[in-house]
Amino acid sequence: MLEDNLQDRELIRLTLEEEKIDCEMTFASGRGDFETFFARGGFHFILSDYALPQFDGLAALRLVRAKNPDIPFILISGTLGEEQAVECLKLGATDYILKHRLARLGLAIRRAWREAQARAAQRQVEEVVRKLSGRLLTVQDDERRRIARVLHDNVAQNLLALALNLNFAQRLVPPGDKELAAIVSECVETADATATALRHISYLLHPPALDTIGLRGALIDFVSAFSRRTGIKVGLTVPPKFGRLAASIETALYRVAQESLENVEEHSGSVTATVKLRRSKDFITLEIHDAGRGIPPETLRLFGHGSIGVGIPGMRERLQMLQGELEIRSGAGGTRVRAIVPIT
Repeated sequence: MLEDNLQDRELIRLTLEEEKIDCEMTFASGRGDFETFFARGGFHFILSDYALPQFDGLAALRLVRAKNPDIPFILISGTLGEEQAVECLKLGATDYILKHRLARLGLAIRRAWREAQARAAQRQVEEVVRKLSGRLLTVQDDERRRIARVLHDNVAQNLLALALNLNFAQRLVPPGDKELAAIVSECVETADATATALRHISYLLHPPALDTIGLRGALIDFVSAFSRRTGIKVGLTVPPKFGRLAASIETALYRVAQESLENVEEHSGSVTATVKLRRSKDFITLEIHDAGRGIPPETLRLFGHGSIGVGIPGMRERLQMLQGELEIRSGAGGTRVRAIVPIT
């Protein structure tokens, strides 16, 4: 408790005793004591006088909130105007109590304690969900890699053998049998189309380049293939000496680029897009911008709440697990997606 008046200290102590609030109190009378005790930690509440000679309650509140946004902080004042009270709450005070109404203190402490416990429980749940989400994404990536390998090693090889046999069969068709020639030719075209689709699906599941040459090379391959397939002209800017990153970062950023360009194809109506990858000392930044119709504001607001399919929320979840951020801005000039990830 930050209070320099001994009588007020005793009055508050007796009030808590009457309210049957069993607690061990540590008293500070100024900034030096307060900072020393706060640095030691182990406190569940902070009570503070609003006005002290050289260190007031607002200064103490700012100091506490800069290091601990959750610990209950209750200001106690002899006179506190409405504007001052509003300022205290804006700065993060849990509550404020007037000294001539100390009977409210016990109720305020109990409510603050319940809220603090609820926040702690929520954080625990969020941490469990975060770990489970991380594990789910890891399992998903591993499964995608396995399926892509099976498609490449088994199904693709079978299709190759089929294509070779069909090409051989074409040469065996009698010159005058146009009907049979048409059937075999159609089979060849179907096999070729299936092989192309299979390569595309396998690449979407897990591009081999991501493992072998890293994010830069994988993006170059993907953007090139995307432009050929869709006709959308994509300008790609990546540093020539980008280097490798942790596999989790490379996968997350690749998926952001993949999902964003697929959204350009399906929703924006844009015929151009740009992808920019930058690396600084501490951060990796990936930006995808299109010149399409943009996303309606009411739809854009839902992106942060997982209501637009699994693509955008999935990107956000991947980045959050890496302590990164996903920013989406959209308007008449198109949509800009920016992913920022710290280098670990």
